[in-house]
Amino acid sequence: VLKKWDGSHSVDSAGAAIFQFFAYHLMRGALLDELGEERFLQYCDISEHWNFFKHLVRSPGSTYWDDIATPKKETRDEVAVKAFGDAVAELGDRLGGSPESWRWGCIHRIEYAHPLGKVKPLNLAFNIGPLPCPGEAHIVNRLKSNFGKHNYVVTSAPSTRWMVDFGSGEKLS
Repeated sequence: VLKKWDGSHSVDSAGAAIFQFFAYHLMRGALLDELGEERFLQYCDISEHWNFFKHLVRSPGSTYWDDIATPKKETRDEVAVKAFGDAVAELGDRLGGSPESWRWGCIHRIEYAHPLGKVKPLNLAFNIGPLPCPGEAHIVNRLKSNFGKHNYVVTSAPSTRWMVDFGSGEKLS
């Protein structure tokens, strides 16, 4: 599924679901022993965590790959294999079936909350959703969820989008 994945995060994408769960379990496998649960959750909610993650996966010699709670020294590849297995197992538990049937929109959801909908059970009458949602925090269609909480409920979205034609400078005024 990942070999065929085009990198998009459409609601129908199985690859996006697998990739996001793998990234979560890989980050957790690398950092949880050093940070602990509370700090891991806090760290994953700051935008800089993704830049660190991109650097970390390219650093096989990083000390973060070793689980300090075990006597054995783990490697990046061992942590990655375990993280991938954990991601696939969790997606199987959540979505059942085969990986080809998994959908990012079944995990990544958005709810449009009305001010009166903040009080239950009024949420059932006033809120819209939760609905399947494309996008993700680190792509052009930026619909952010809290990575550390691992629930993929959208917490913020872009307020505006702009298209600018930089090819015709005389038309810009």
